[in-house]
Amino acid sequence: MKKIMLFMFVLSLICFQNSQVFVFGQSELTFASELSDKIADIVNDEMVRSDIPGVFVTVVSEDGVIYQNGFGYSDKSKYSRVDEKTLFELGSVSKSFTGLALLKLEAEEEVRLTEPVSTYIPSIQFTYNGEKIVVTIADFLSHRSGLPFSTIATIPETDSENALVQTVDNLNNIALAYPPGEKYEYATINYDVLGLVIQKVSGVSYEEYVRTNIFEPLSLNETFIGVTNGQTAEKSKGYKLAFGQAKEFSSPVFAGNNPAGYIISSGNDLTKWLTFQLGLSNTDYLDSSIIASSRQINVSDKDGLNYAAGWFVFDQGERIYHGGNNPNFSSFVQFYPEKGIGVGVLTNLNTLGTNNIGFRISDLLTGDTTFQAGSDENQLIDFYATIIFLLVMLLNSFLLIKVIMIAREIKKGQRTLKENISWLQMTCKSTFSLMIVGLLVYCFHQVPYIFLGGLNWSFLFVWLPYTIQAVYFGSLLLLLLLFVYLSMLLLFPKKKI
Repeated sequence: MKKIMLFMFVLSLICFQNSQVFVFGQSELTFASELSDKIADIVNDEMVRSDIPGVFVTVVSEDGVIYQNGFGYSDKSKYSRVDEKTLFELGSVSKSFTGLALLKLEAEEEVRLTEPVSTYIPSIQFTYNGEKIVVTIADFLSHRSGLPFSTIATIPETDSENALVQTVDNLNNIALAYPPGEKYEYATINYDVLGLVIQKVSGVSYEEYVRTNIFEPLSLNETFIGVTNGQTAEKSKGYKLAFGQAKEFSSPVFAGNNPAGYIISSGNDLTKWLTFQLGLSNTDYLDSSIIASSRQINVSDKDGLNYAAGWFVFDQGERIYHGGNNPNFSSFVQFYPEKGIGVGVLTNLNTLGTNNIGFRISDLLTGDTTFQAGSDENQLIDFYATIIFLLVMLLNSFLLIKVIMIAREIKKGQRTLKENISWLQMTCKSTFSLMIVGLLVYCFHQVPYIFLGGLNWSFLFVWLPYTIQAVYFGSLLLLLLLFVYLSMLLLFPKKKI
């Protein structure tokens, strides 16, 4: 019954292309137009909710591309519109390409998933409870290596040719959070390790191997990795939130994170990727068993969430999904192999709104009404950080006024340096004030490490809204003013009347 309903649905849709409907018959045209309007309503709703500058949406079915459309701007300052050739960074959707490349090497018997990663990268070692421990390729593929999420903060800011090696070297002798294979914890750097395995085994750079073995055979001519030299389409600007608005943000280069988060692609090529994943394009180049392996569950989590080779797998493979986020872009890919439906979304803002768009469109196409749009974490962070910043600036203003008042009292002679105070006493009092403020600064710097699982402020500056930086520097100014205020109170008491 579901297949019949899906077939009737597809017949009534055929065919959207760039939001133009090509169907015969007034009733089908009306229905398809209504559905197109519903998709546009979903996108526009989430763009407003999450302040997303630009979005591209693609929907494919067994009959081909049934919907493609760009919304908003790739460059707000130039009013450049998003279209099917606009390039976006894919974030963690990049992992599906890396996973497929690795499985191709496995099929060629160049890699064995059950082998320790040290077989291919001899310099790397891991420990658990103080003892060296073996971590297999399969453990990295399924995010069960034991590496914690916080290892993302160890990825160096660099665009050097040796960036991937540097990134993996930073993990050497790291203490694992769990025994390998025991527990799922998403750690993006797992796929950087796999990228280096691909590089070591193939004898060429990770970027070159994926380009010649994945992109070119699949005619992904508008897909690149990292720096987009030779690109044939315009790359969108990236944005992040600042006091409730999306502001342009040029993220640092993390070339060592290319295999996990920095493949760049267009709406055209995302459509091709979905078509390939659904088995609707020529897959002779890659054996079907390799594609099937990329969705094969290695270990099952108790909550039913399973991770294969760059894909989250739900309902025994009925639904395959992955979202992607990096500091200033987001993406969403979801497809239903049995139903022959796929949805892709690209945006130029780090936002959960991208997932909301994708899930809502998927639900619209499949009739599933269980999905509820989630709150955008960066929106919440920006909102609360704005409130904190305003409070901090009020306190700064209060302390500054108090410092100015004390300075005026000193100038008028109402406050004088303590009588008979020696330089040693003055130094001790100043040192005491400095120690108090220094302790507060230290505690302030430890906040993300303690409460966010080992992250640091540098990481937060890159990944979170600009508002976090405003809070950080506003707080440091507050502590500086507090030091000045305490020092003046201790050293310049009021004269007794």
